[in-house]
Amino acid sequence: SDYWTCLVAHSKYFAKPGDFDALVTLEALHRYFADKHDDRSHYRARILEQTIRKYETTGIQKIDPNMTRFRAMYAAACDASLRSGGWWYEAPRDAWWDDNWFLFRGIGWPKGVKVVHMARFGRMQLVLPMRDEALLRSVVEQRATSYTNGSAPAINVVPVGKTKSAFQINVPKVTDFSIAAPPPEFEQFLAAVEFFASFY
Repeated sequence: SDYWTCLVAHSKYFAKPGDFDALVTLEALHRYFADKHDDRSHYRARILEQTIRKYETTGIQKIDPNMTRFRAMYAAACDASLRSGGWWYEAPRDAWWDDNWFLFRGIGWPKGVKVVHMARFGRMQLVLPMRDEALLRSVVEQRATSYTNGSAPAINVVPVGKTKSAFQINVPKVTDFSIAAPPPEFEQFLAAVEFFASFY
């Protein structure tokens, strides 16, 4: 029977011309998914980035002590600041390099509703399992009327994948997760989480 072969590998992988019908590099796949705006694509991009780095270093995926420490600090800040019994958030765990997305869910929230903090990008999103962006923008406009003197925070409505949308606000970016860097003001991040709870 006829068949078609495609090699998916790092760009440095050696393959003779004609050995395969097509070659797709891990780097090309990473760029493709990184340019998307949905959670699933960003997750795939992170996994591909880890795979690329693994190939380029020792060949063994290693735990990143800096990111592991940072996530533990974040969890401790959640323990200290978020309303007791009101939230689910990620417990401290071993983490890989650039594992910098943090998830929150309000206890009792419907399935699919969550807060996502993209620390390196400086974005906080309240993700909703709906795609009526016009309705969500009207909610933002109505919410803005409760503020005086133009003090309403800037809230954007953005698509998430094909079926979801999110309210999005900007928070300070975290660009250095190393032990040498001063810790960020976690209180600002958690205030944004609580803000979304009242918004929802």
